[in-house]
Amino acid sequence: MTDCTKYRHLSIAERSAIELRRRDGLGVRAIARELARSPSSISRELSRNSGTKGYLAEWAHAVAETRPHRRGLMLDHEPGLAAALVAVLAEKRSPAQAKMILTARGLDPPSVESIYQWIYKSQVAAELGAASLMRRPRKLRRARTRVVSGRGRIKDQVSICQRPFDPTDRSSFGHWEGDSVVGAKGNTALLTLVERKTRYTRVIPITPTTAASAEKALLELVAELGADRFTSITWDQGKELSNHKAITLATGIPVYFCDAHSPWQRGTNENTNGVLRWHYPKGRPLNLEPGFARRVEVWLNSRPMPVLSGRTPEELFRAESVALRC
Repeated sequence: MTDCTKYRHLSIAERSAIELRRRDGLGVRAIARELARSPSSISRELSRNSGTKGYLAEWAHAVAETRPHRRGLMLDHEPGLAAALVAVLAEKRSPAQAKMILTARGLDPPSVESIYQWIYKSQVAAELGAASLMRRPRKLRRARTRVVSGRGRIKDQVSICQRPFDPTDRSSFGHWEGDSVVGAKGNTALLTLVERKTRYTRVIPITPTTAASAEKALLELVAELGADRFTSITWDQGKELSNHKAITLATGIPVYFCDAHSPWQRGTNENTNGVLRWHYPKGRPLNLEPGFARRVEVWLNSRPMPVLSGRTPEELFRAESVALRC
């Protein structure tokens, strides 16, 4: 009986059999039964390794043998591509953005997951310092875990569980995620807000780091952009939003709070804060100059993003704002 528990590459004999059976007019499933292979393996072989003259076993085998194995650390065998990837990562780009940029340059990078695997598992990547170029430099990828905690710290908070849409639903404009990025000594902070659908970001320095300062900053932002750009705000457990009821009363915008120790519940904002740390490094005093924060906002909102099909947050936010007036 054929052992199907472990994938085996097709041999030259199997490829010769495929060539003969195709000439006889057999279909994919019939060939798969004869070779004790899955139909998907045969279909993939025919689609990937057929040439202009159809499927020829010797040609197909030669092509397959020279192709890097995508599920392995193929970047170890392509030093030019690896160097290009590291150069893009050094420009403060994520692996997903790096893949998009390299593809646009006519290169053939592996999947985003393969890039992550290479960064954290390859000795070649370690020698090039690839992991140190990530948004959150660390030696290993950390598993996402959930810590179950008791009562929240903010009075009368409305749980994210009461938010009237699925966490994966980004079809509606105006739902924002927010948090604070705190300085080295805890006496300075930035409020960061990201619109879930467009990934449009605002960065607001506040001092002192009090609930009153945060309330004032949010009310000014709503007045600047227009209340119609806000349908809801989802916040972390930080005490800077203790005055959430006053914000809702003044603007009509409901405020929801994530569970404690669950940053993935506002993953868009958490991811943005990771990018923000390139400009506001941990352990250093925050630059509270409004002009600097504005330049960072422009940089964040002018990035073409894979998740937005290569469009920028600024572009999409403007389009959604125009649609509101129609």
